[in-house]
Amino acid sequence: MKRIHTLTESDLDRIVKTVLESFNANEYEDEDFVEVFLSYFRPWVKKTHGDEIGQYPLSLLIKTHIEEFAKDYALEDFTPRYYSSYRNMSILGRSLAEKGIHQMPNLRNKGLFLEKYKKAITFFIERLKLPEWMTLNLTEESPYVVRGYFKVDWDKAIREKSEERYNASNLSQEFIDGLTNFAGIELGSPAHGRLDLNIRGSFEYGGVDEWIKNTLNKEIKKKIRALPNSHVLHSVKFVLSGGSVGGYITLTYKSNGWRYSSDFTKDVRELLGNLGYNTEILRVGN
Repeated sequence: MKRIHTLTESDLDRIVKTVLESFNANEYEDEDFVEVFLSYFRPWVKKTHGDEIGQYPLSLLIKTHIEEFAKDYALEDFTPRYYSSYRNMSILGRSLAEKGIHQMPNLRNKGLFLEKYKKAITFFIERLKLPEWMTLNLTEESPYVVRGYFKVDWDKAIREKSEERYNASNLSQEFIDGLTNFAGIELGSPAHGRLDLNIRGSFEYGGVDEWIKNTLNKEIKKKIRALPNSHVLHSVKFVLSGGSVGGYITLTYKSNGWRYSSDFTKDVRELLGNLGYNTEILRVGN
């Protein structure tokens, strides 16, 4: 014997809320929402204005009935005069989905990417052969939406003795290539069953603010000012490098000091080397 379950109003509210919470409009393209609009619009025209009018060209129906359609479905804040027909169709299709009137199809993977592919992720990170002062941090903001960045221990990085150089964009691409070429991961919208992955093309430095405040400003700048011919120096500034590990100590000179600039730059570079810094990472220039 079949059991009949009657849904209360609160049950319906809960179901609608669940559907809406699982819907992320950013996972879909304009074309998807245009398709939604079209699946509702012409049937609505036929139902509202009759079969004959319902066969009129779409361009005419949009000009004459799109505002009425939006009002009938309670799709607020619709101003068609400001957009193209294509854009208007996309906006209304999106509104139909956001209100739960239409449920968007999706091919989302179940579970979390970082858990499911933990071993593969570890393997491809190890293949990058990152130094001990650099890590790749990955977070999953929602299922199969992953964001990442390379974090650098600043003080250890600028004392690195190796001649190896690291670029954030190159490391990011190498990691992504490993996932796509060898692990078979497809990038794209989670709604299409793919991975939305973005890794910053610049490094995040840990401890750099403290180093600037306590070491650069209080110690290194004083030692630079104590070098011979420092009287030609106007200022000492520091700029972080984004894409490649390191930063620049930039020296600017007084108007009559440029003839000494080359030798003085070499002196500062030598000073930093004597202090234990790698001057290919903590660079010096004009």
